[in-house]
Formats: sequence, C-alpha cells, structure tokens
Amino acid sequence: MAAAGALLSEGIFLQLYVRPTSDDWCPVYKARDLGVLGLAKDFYLTQNGRVTNALVTGVV
Repeated sequence: MAAAGALLSEGIFLQLYVRPTSDDWCPVYKARDLGVLGLAKDFYLTQNGRVTNALVTGVV
C-alpha cells in the first residue's frame, strides 16, 4: 500500500513538468502516414522538441 502511494505521489509531482502538445486525434494521421519514428521527428522539428513525448504518442 505504501509503495502504491509513493508511486502515485511521484506521478503527481512529475506531471507538473509535462506540457501537453495536443489531444490524441491531432497526431493520429501523422502516426499512420509517417510511422512512430517519423512522428517523433515531426514533433522534435516542428512542435516542441520532445522526442519521448512523440514516441509515447506514436506508440499509443
């Protein structure tokens, strides 16, 4: 129980450093057309420079 509370607390703290780029529907066509790596490149070059965010969005 304590471990779950610690993980939840950490997640709440770390969410302060996440800046959403868009909702899930906006990058769907790019993920379909460009693939996950193409989407990551597009996010990095044109949107916000965050590769991990783009990779997670592409995988989802």
